[in-house]
Amino acid sequence: MSQKAHQVVNDAFRSISTVSSGQVARDTERPADTAGKVILYRNATCGYCKKAASYMHSRDIPFVERDVNASATFRDEYRAYGGKGGVPLLVFGSETLHGFSEAAFDERYARMTQSAGKTNAVP
Repeated sequence: MSQKAHQVVNDAFRSISTVSSGQVARDTERPADTAGKVILYRNATCGYCKKAASYMHSRDIPFVERDVNASATFRDEYRAYGGKGGVPLLVFGSETLHGFSEAAFDERYARMTQSAGKTNAVP
């Protein structure tokens, strides 16, 4: 990819400074390698993305990173999860978080792990 084209893609996937949340559409297929993990859609220059990854590493939270600039497949996944031009986009089971804050992350991650516990509970 040319320098100019790479800059256009980076500009399109800018860092989001305001946190917002959403729901994953019911018909969205989750990639097989992400089961039970948080998905972090990011780009290489995003400071909030780096902060999110560092936060998850420091707490041993299982996650996968998807660089939206590196792969058309990852960009397609990002859009399927409701991504609209800003990173990070974090996916917690059926919830999404655009941008990053520790409090918002913790809230969604707690719901994700509680939900996983309910579906794996023995009757």
